[in-house]
Formats: sequence, C-alpha cells, structure tokens
Amino acid sequence: MNTPTNVNYYQFVVAVGIGTLFGVISANASPFQIGLLIDEMGFTQQSTGGLVTVELVAVALTAIIVSPFMRELPIRKVAIIGAVIAITGQIATIFVSQYAPTVMVRVFTALGLGLTYAAANAAGAKSDNPDRVFSFGITFSLLFLAIFLVGLSRVIAIAGYQGLYVSLTILLLLLMPALSWLTNISTEVLNETKQSELPWFQLGLLLIVVILFNLGTGAAWTFMERVGVQLGLQQEQIGTLIGLSTFAGIAGAFSVSLLNDRVGKKIPLAAGLSMGGISSYFIAAGPSVPLFTIGAVTYWASYMFMYPYLIGLACRLDNSGRSSAAVAGTLMLSFALGPMLAGYISSIYSFHLLAIFCLFTCLAAAIIVIPLTLALDKE
Repeated sequence: MNTPTNVNYYQFVVAVGIGTLFGVISANASPFQIGLLIDEMGFTQQSTGGLVTVELVAVALTAIIVSPFMRELPIRKVAIIGAVIAITGQIATIFVSQYAPTVMVRVFTALGLGLTYAAANAAGAKSDNPDRVFSFGITFSLLFLAIFLVGLSRVIAIAGYQGLYVSLTILLLLLMPALSWLTNISTEVLNETKQSELPWFQLGLLLIVVILFNLGTGAAWTFMERVGVQLGLQQEQIGTLIGLSTFAGIAGAFSVSLLNDRVGKKIPLAAGLSMGGISSYFIAAGPSVPLFTIGAVTYWASYMFMYPYLIGLACRLDNSGRSSAAVAGTLMLSFALGPMLAGYISSIYSFHLLAIFCLFTCLAAAIIVIPLTLALDKE
C-alpha cells in the first residue's frame, strides 16, 4: 500500500473516506437545507434550488480545476487548508439571512470542501486497490454520517436553520484531524505508472455515465424533503428516514469490497445504475409512504454502491489521481444541477414528470456503461 511510513493502511482508508465525506456533505445536507430555506427564510422553491446548485457546482469546479495539479501538490496540506476554509464558511452561514450574502458564504464554504474532496480522491487513486480503499473508506464515513443525520433531524427540530450549520461546523471540526493521514503525492511519484496521456475515449464514456446518473439521482435526492412533506410526513420523520437509510448505503459501499472483480464490472455497474433510477423515481413521484421509504433506502444502497465503482474505473484509467479527481468533480457538478432541474421541473410541471426524468437518465447511463466496460476488458 502506497501510504506514508508513519500512517498505517487503516488510517489511510479512514482519511480517504473522511475527505470524500467533506466533498459530499453539502449534497447530503441539501434536503434539510432546502426545507429550512423555504420554511424559515422565505426563499422560493426555485431560488432555493438555485442556491444549492451554486454551492454544489462550486465544490465540483474546485475539484475539477485542481485535479490536473494533484501529482505535484502536497495532499495533506491541500486537504487541511480546504477543511479550515469550509469550517470558516459554515460558521459564517449561521449569521447571514439574506439571499445574496447566503449564496456568497456558501460558495466560499464550497471552495474549501472541494479542495479536501479533490485531495482525498487523488490520494485514494494512488493506492494499490482503489475500489477497495474507496469502498472501506466510504463505509466508515457513512457509518459516521448515519449517526450524524439521525441526530441532525432532532437538532433542526429544536434550533432550526442555525442548528443545521452549527451541527455541520462541529462535524467538520471532529473529522478534520483524520485528514493528516492522507498520502502526500509529491513524495511518491515514482510509484505511479508512467502515463502522460489519458485514454480520452474511455474517460469520455465514463464522464457521460457519471453525468447522466448524477443528474437523475441529484434531482430526486435534493427535493426528497419536499416530497415527504407532501405525503404528510413530519420534517423530523423525514430526517430520521434519511439517517436510517444511510445504513443501506453502508451495505452498498461495503458490498463493492466483497464483489471486487469476482463477477466483473458490467453486471454490477448496469444493475447499480438501473436501481438508482428506480429508487429516484419512487422518491420524486412519492406514490405512497411505503414506496417513498423503499425509494429512500434503495437510493442510498445504489448510490453508495456506484460511487466506489465509478471512482475505481477512473483510477483504472489513470492512477496519478488526475482522472479520479476529474471524475469526482464531474460527479459533483452533474449532481449539483439536480436541485436547479428539480426546482424548475417540479414548479413548472410536476413531481411526477421529475420522477420520469430521473428514471430515464439513470437507465441511459446503464446502457452506456456496457460499451465502456467492454472497452476496458479488451485492454
């Protein structure tokens, strides 16, 4: 395992998982954020979706912009600097209430989250078995997140908008010390495969798959709270459901390490993408509380099953960290468009049309992933 001599394998895996969690924490908190911005701050459904989209886009663009430089940058320093910026932004958000200042502070926060996210993905890409590192790392971070989300719904019920960002600040402060276990790429360039040119055809297919999958799942997930309210669920009940369903995500991520390459990649990838579409349909359409609940649980299982596989494919194309950071950034960028699309489609048309959109984008990704895996198997 290519890790620093004073960091063992398990510490390294935990650090990759924690760094990844920094990158996706805004997406995980977005259902709570959207509900609070609408109910407490008086923002419209479309403006709230736009705000969350801008924040997630900023996370993604930061990761994409720094990805070409991850071979030279000191990973641990980048990750810790990003964490400090993010924590500062979370604290500042507590004290703003107007729309424009809120957008600016959330973009500032996102820059820090994106730096830490890119650093973690680049570090994981350099490991001997990226699929397994990301699988175990994400499993650990999801366990932490599941406990946090269950408690978060209760804090929000008491403290509202400010309670959300106080909780996020405390979470990031608790997690930040683990980032010191991330590998420093600049000391280990000699261990990389010498590959200056990226396989653009395969990378292009992978990016299309990532974009389609995350457009569908992002649109469904970010407005989950709104759909739940329409079904008659209380906000605390929805928060508890989100927290408990995270345990399904743990099972999804852990199963990647069990499957590894035992059954190849074509069947697991196509199945995971299809399941993501079906679960997103159940969430956005909200046909009934039982189906909504099934959608929430299977959503987490399928999404966290897909994440290690998608990043693992990027690492297989290029183990210097460039492809993995670019794919991770694109993943966030396409997911970020979800709130804006969901806000527009649900406001102008209906949640049912949104559900159909979510289903078909994920199924399109499942179809495209087949030639991608076939192309990789030929190499």
